[in-house]
Amino acid sequence: MSGNIHYANIVGALPNGRRLGDALYDGGVSPGPGLDRKGPTAVLKSVGKIDHITQGRAFLLNQRLSPIQLAGDKGYNLWKSYMRTWADLGNDHIQFNMVDDSTLRAAQKDPEKYSEVIVRVAGYSAHFVDISRKTQDNIIQRTVQGLG
Repeated sequence: MSGNIHYANIVGALPNGRRLGDALYDGGVSPGPGLDRKGPTAVLKSVGKIDHITQGRAFLLNQRLSPIQLAGDKGYNLWKSYMRTWADLGNDHIQFNMVDDSTLRAAQKDPEKYSEVIVRVAGYSAHFVDISRKTQDNIIQRTVQGLG
């Protein structure tokens, strides 16, 4: 699940436009960067087409959500609805990053000031400044989903 960076230089170019060296899709069932254009509910519905009981377990889905959109009561209600959809579809495993691009890019430029920023990578969490630049870039490339 977390070999998407390691195997990037081993797996050749793919017909979908992925070039040799580009990170593979993270987490097992996560969409590739920029391919989840129809929103987070569409992603959940796509992942829900897999039978998470008979076809395997731990189909990991990584999602980035907007921390601004999830603020306050309205954000809580959006979150609750999103999680209800996830559960109703019978999806197995979802994990989130709720940090904006500007924070992550600032952490790349000045890691000492952002040593406590923790991100979900793929099956594990890590301090953002401690992971490789390629993994950092891969996390930043994940679509920040809006729940609205």
